Amino acid sequence: SITNLKTSMLLWYKKFATIDNGCNSLDDISLSEMSKYKELEGEANVSIAKGYGTLLQILVDMLPLNCIQYKKAVKVVHWNRDGIESPICALCEDGTTYLAHHVIVTVSLGYLKQNHSTLFEPPLPQHKIDAIGSLGFGTVDKIFLKFKSPPFQELFSGVQLFWDKVEEENKGVPMQKWYKQITGFHAVEGHPELLYAWIGGEAAKYMECLSDTEVGKVCTQILRQFTKRDIPDDVEVICSTWHTNPYICGSYTNVPVGCKAEASDVLAEPLPGGAKGYVKEKALQVQFAGEATITPFITTTHGAFISGKREAARLVDLYDVKMQ
Repeated sequence: SITNLKTSMLLWYKKFATIDNGCNSLDDISLSEMSKYKELEGEANVSIAKGYGTLLQILVDMLPLNCIQYKKAVKVVHWNRDGIESPICALCEDGTTYLAHHVIVTVSLGYLKQNHSTLFEPPLPQHKIDAIGSLGFGTVDKIFLKFKSPPFQELFSGVQLFWDKVEEENKGVPMQKWYKQITGFHAVEGHPELLYAWIGGEAAKYMECLSDTEVGKVCTQILRQFTKRDIPDDVEVICSTWHTNPYICGSYTNVPVGCKAEASDVLAEPLPGGAKGYVKEKALQVQFAGEATITPFITTTHGAFISGKREAARLVDLYDVKMQ
C-alpha cells in the first residue's frame, strides 16, 4: 500500500540520517545542537580519483624525509613534569620514549573514551573528562564488493533498499537481520566492477564480527532480490572495521541529547593553557586536534584538518614565529 511504501521510505531516510550523524538512533542525538554544524560552500560530494590517500600523500611530501615514525603506539603521555627540561615524555608500547616540550594528541574520541584514564599521567582534569564522556561516538562502516567483471551491463549508479516489511521501530532490527540497516549499494566512479554500501549503528558493529565470505553471500543475495539480476556469488569483499580497531573504537563524533556542542571546545583546550603564567617551554604541553575538537565541523575530514592547523597556530603564536 501507499502507506507502507511511505513508511519504508521514512525508515530508509532515518537509517541514512543515523549514518550521516554517526549514531545508533536519531533519538540519541540533540536536534538543537545539530544547528551548530556549519555546511561548507560548493559541491556536497566530491570524488577523489585515487582516494583520500592522494590528499594525505600531498601533506606527507611537505615533511622532512623519514620524520614519521610508524608502529610506535603511545602507551602513556607523561606531562607537566617538574624540574625537567622537557615536560613531555611519551612512552610507547615497545618501550621507546620521546621527549618534547609539546605534544598534539589526535587520537579519536572513541579511543579517548576507552583509554584516557591510562593514556595521561597525571590524569586529565575533570572538565576534560566530562567533555569526553558527554560527546557521543558512533560506528559507520563501508562494505566493498569487487566482482571479476561489472555485475551490470548497463550504466549503474546505485540502488536504494526499501524493505516491504519493516520491524517496529520500538523493537529495533534484530542482529540476525543486520543487513536491513544497509541503505543501498552504489557504483564506484570509474570502476563498474566495484560496488559499495554504507551501514551504521549496532548493525555495523555486528557486521564487523562476521567473515567476509558471510557478508559477501548476504550482499549478493540482496542485490539479486532487489535488482532481479543474475548477480554472481564470486565476489571479493572488503569491510571497514572501525569499531573493532583498538586504536579507533568507532567512526566519528555526535552530540547526544543533553550535551552541548561546545563540549568539543572544552576537549580542544590545551593543557596546562596558554603562555600566561607559564614560561613558553611549559605552556601548551598537551594539545588536542581531530574532528571531535571543532564544534562547527565535527564528524568531518576537513574539520580534523582545520583543527590541526589551529593547534599549529597556537605554537606559532606562542613562539612568535614569523611564517614565510
